[in-house]
Amino acid sequence: MEEHLCFIKVYLDLFKGDSAETLKVRYQKMFKTPKRITERYPVSKEGDFARKYMIYLSWLLSEEMLDVETDLKLRILNHLLLRTPASSLRKILLESGFGDDIIGNGIGNEFPQPIFSVGMNGLSKDDVRKVEELIVNTFKSLVEEGFALDAVEASMNTIEFSLREHNSGSFPRGLSLMLCSIVCGLFCSDFLKRKNKICSFTIHV
Repeated sequence: MEEHLCFIKVYLDLFKGDSAETLKVRYQKMFKTPKRITERYPVSKEGDFARKYMIYLSWLLSEEMLDVETDLKLRILNHLLLRTPASSLRKILLESGFGDDIIGNGIGNEFPQPIFSVGMNGLSKDDVRKVEELIVNTFKSLVEEGFALDAVEASMNTIEFSLREHNSGSFPRGLSLMLCSIVCGLFCSDFLKRKNKICSFTIHV
């Protein structure tokens, strides 16, 4: 152990400590109307140039950091929308015939303010707006109709297992646990206190 720590120290000594005050960031205010940005990107000479368009929709979900209960609810919702072959939004997009594949992982919680991003690549120019409308209309339909109870239970079980075991990905368990806590560790005054909120959420469910 001492040998390993000495090895790490050689590299850590190259950096200087800094005050946590530097981690304070300005929160992004929500836009009153959607912003549309069009950009060009390099593509391979191979393939059909007419189907090289893509669309990527993003929403800012909150003007401040979410409490742990809302964060867990969003993880479950994200799983219902995109994480399985039968997920509502994923299935509708892949079966639409518009593009090649889905881009975006849905909920992004690596920052203090969560975002939701999703889109498709391999589109024709005419299909870009159609995919945008399909995504928005799918959300509207899900708001009105909701999700099947068995799908909700399955997603909850999956998220619970992932949080408990931290061995469902490609990272070692320790690294996985660190990555899950780093956002709150960076931007919360006392992120360990949030642990009690998980118990509250479990009882509520």
